[in-house]
Amino acid sequence: MSKYVRIERGIYPYVDRETHTTYHERPIIDGKRTYRSLGFNFVPQRSLKHAREEYYRRRAEVAAGKNP
Repeated sequence: MSKYVRIERGIYPYVDRETHTTYHERPIIDGKRTYRSLGFNFVPQRSLKHAREEYYRRRAEVAAGKNP
């Protein structure tokens, strides 16, 4: 069973051994789908609200032709 289960469009929670939940997105990087943390400045994202904001900020940058 996968530890990643989509909870809303583009956002996947991950529960580690200590039962801490972090949120990830599933972008295509170099032609491959991968999981990428929705954290900021190398800090894991544990708030769904902030993960959602970061996800949409990154999608807006991609739409504008920038590399998030």
